[in-house]
Amino acid sequence: MQLNGWSMAWDLVKATFQIFYLLWWVFALAILLAVLKALPNWIMNYRARAAGVDKVDKMNGEMFEIWLGHQFSKAGYDVKHTRYQKDHGADLIITAPGGVKIAVQAKKLSKRKDRVGAKVLGEVLRGKEYYDCDQSMVVTNQGYTEQARNEASRFGIELIDREKLIEFVRRINLKTKNK
Repeated sequence: MQLNGWSMAWDLVKATFQIFYLLWWVFALAILLAVLKALPNWIMNYRARAAGVDKVDKMNGEMFEIWLGHQFSKAGYDVKHTRYQKDHGADLIITAPGGVKIAVQAKKLSKRKDRVGAKVLGEVLRGKEYYDCDQSMVVTNQGYTEQARNEASRFGIELIDREKLIEFVRRINLKTKNK
């Protein structure tokens, strides 16, 4: 009888150990999956900090327009700022080195999950006409709704989201650093 008691106790210890061992692996896999899921966001944040785009998130709309104008100027564009309010739908008028005139609407959003909607496209098209521009562009520090992306494609409006903005600033910084 005593042998059976020790045998059952030992079986219980082994079963408990096996359960903890399996739970440890489940826990380790859960952490690994969480890290893999967060990795793209960590990379984007690193790239934003390296390019200086993370500072944009702390700016107000007017400061974002000034900063954006400075970036276009460093990239070789001729930049004209419109009035901050009542700007007729364009915050900047930039002229590319080849002479192409572009109406730019800058949309600085506060939250990472915010998205620029299609309403902005009408504004920049109005600015394009008012300032007699060849092209139009909307630049944001975040992203766009699916509707905005579809309509921009239809009307030939260039959309610069956070990822493209980071890449644009990174290329400018490399270009100016190598001079």
